[in-house]
Amino acid sequence: MPGKRSSAPFILGAIAFDTKGAAEDAVRRIANNATFNVPLLGAEKEVILDLLDRHMEAARKIGPGVKDIVVRLNEFGKRGFYILRVDATETDFSWKNCMTRPRAIDRIRSALRTVVLPQKHERLDAYFRGQDTAPCELTGRSITPHNCHVHHEDPTFASLVGSFLEGRGLVPEEIEFIRADGVEGARLGPGAAHLIEEFASYHRKHARLLVVHAHEHLSLPKGG
Repeated sequence: MPGKRSSAPFILGAIAFDTKGAAEDAVRRIANNATFNVPLLGAEKEVILDLLDRHMEAARKIGPGVKDIVVRLNEFGKRGFYILRVDATETDFSWKNCMTRPRAIDRIRSALRTVVLPQKHERLDAYFRGQDTAPCELTGRSITPHNCHVHHEDPTFASLVGSFLEGRGLVPEEIEFIRADGVEGARLGPGAAHLIEEFASYHRKHARLLVVHAHEHLSLPKGG
């Protein structure tokens, strides 16, 4: 049952849950009781927003900001949460993947991946140069802009983030994060805003980006 103890392992919204199972039950009730495509409100929305902040790729999922959270049937025919962003884009997320809070370094990597998205798009545009197809830079097989991925060759993205932080004497656990509404969450806070421009420059200088077939990317070591 929900409690009010500050020592509870799960605090979502204004509710402190005694156990992970209690938190899961509450989230499941929200999903099961919601009307399809009707935005969540009040305490229920706050619970799911806090849950979203725990996602490994929270910054990417949140994007420019969350306008609403709705429930729909997902690709597996089950009720799931969908994010409606402020720029009219949308995506879904698995709430079960949010029940374990990511490490500080994972949140930082997620946030910084969004910083370099423009550079990855630039690399993609420059590689295809308006053509419909081009060779995968690993295998030579024909790829299109729709079945490829921009991959970090050595150094991997994880290595780039690590060396960037180490070079500035930054400790992941001490970097400030906030959510769009000002609550601590998945986005870099004002005190860390300077890192956005600095990492963008660092990445542009040191990253080696390859355009590869999406299947090849999935088979490559994680971290790129």
